[in-house]
Amino acid sequence: MFDRLVRFSARMTPLAIAVSNGAEHIGYRDFDRAIDQAAAALDRGGVMGTALVGISVRDTYRHLLLILACARRGVPTVSLIPDMAWPMVTLTGAAKLLSDDPAHAPGLLVDAAWLAAAVAAEPSELARVTIDPEALGRVQLSSGSTGEPKAVGMSWALMDRRIEHTWTRNFGYERLLSLVGPESGALPLFLWCWAKGGTVLFGSSDPAILARTLPILQPTGMLAAPAQLAVVLDALPAEATPLPGLQIAIGGAHAARPLRERAALRLGTVNVTYASTEAGVCTNGFAASLDSETAVGWITPWSEIEIVDEQDNALPLGSSGRVRVRGSDVASGYMGSSGSDDRFRDGWFYPGDIGAMDARGMLRIEGREDEVMNFGGQKFLPGALENPVALVPGISGVAAFALEDAQGIAQPWLAIVRDGDIDEGAIGRALAMPELPPVRIAYIDALPLTPLGKVRREVLREAARQLKAS
Repeated sequence: MFDRLVRFSARMTPLAIAVSNGAEHIGYRDFDRAIDQAAAALDRGGVMGTALVGISVRDTYRHLLLILACARRGVPTVSLIPDMAWPMVTLTGAAKLLSDDPAHAPGLLVDAAWLAAAVAAEPSELARVTIDPEALGRVQLSSGSTGEPKAVGMSWALMDRRIEHTWTRNFGYERLLSLVGPESGALPLFLWCWAKGGTVLFGSSDPAILARTLPILQPTGMLAAPAQLAVVLDALPAEATPLPGLQIAIGGAHAARPLRERAALRLGTVNVTYASTEAGVCTNGFAASLDSETAVGWITPWSEIEIVDEQDNALPLGSSGRVRVRGSDVASGYMGSSGSDDRFRDGWFYPGDIGAMDARGMLRIEGREDEVMNFGGQKFLPGALENPVALVPGISGVAAFALEDAQGIAQPWLAIVRDGDIDEGAIGRALAMPELPPVRIAYIDALPLTPLGKVRREVLREAARQLKAS
């Protein structure tokens, strides 16, 4: 159903640019025709009527086109990371795999040659399909609350609501550059751009080249995970200036204030959101107006958020507790064997975060429930240690974690990435907290991160064990 957004723009502004890499451009009329031709080729490949199709294609443009072509035939899709395609097919129950990797046989090979042949074929009229808005339209993979992949099923109607709600945010849809692909939940943002008649931009995968070509691409909106944004900032030429009208949305993981401030200084206006695959976008705020490291913006009109204790009793404003959210954008649960996951209860989704809310509706996320560190009965979230240390000059990255000593007593550790001289005394002053035991510090070259920029603390703990054993 959401493919109709492209068709609408193709009728309204057929010659407007739908897709561009700065040198080559595809207008809406041609883009819509390519979707039709790809849909016809998928029909010939036996995709029509498939309950769920997995797409494992590295090229983002071709990946998005296949999603739209399947939608035009009423076929739901799930985007898969190429290196994990077959295990994810098993997890989601996808009945067919579309891939640009010949090693993924017996899937349908949909490489560049396949698309060229599909677009060059004699146009044929597509049979009309009737779609139930409440039927499954899209499956998105999520790490859920345990770090293990889980499948979230979304109806066509739910996808439409998320796209419509994306429209309500003041974000630069005219020229969208997303460093986050459809595998990571950015699909509504791409579709929103096309619904508004904007241009989706595709830049180089090489951060140095991308940074140099930003003035050519001239994005007005950019979506990036914190780690991706940091790499682009590092690659910016010294003489680069902020791009006119650029708004940057940071997603996937928490972005520390120094990164937000650096992006605002070098690139453009920074937006902060609190979002998840399961619940959609729940908050939004301009980074410059957020008054603390933990603030993640104002609660969106379609979301309801509560802070509760372990018995689900609502806590007073300003109190820290478990975050839960409900609203029209929240999915109903996980698919398959994970359908009984207790993160979904009584219409609420429990993302596993600890936070607080003030009287103005500003949400603060303080950390993850499963990352609480207990030192002799005193509980600390990683951010309580990381945030003050991150402000020390000469530190470009920091991550806190707990590791048991030989007696089985948890001790605090910090992994620190240096980018200059550090005043060790300043670190000590930043960690001068009541009841906090002495902190062990390990200097490392780079923090281990997930593709969306979340710290892999289990990797740090294992490295610290080996360091202690050496």
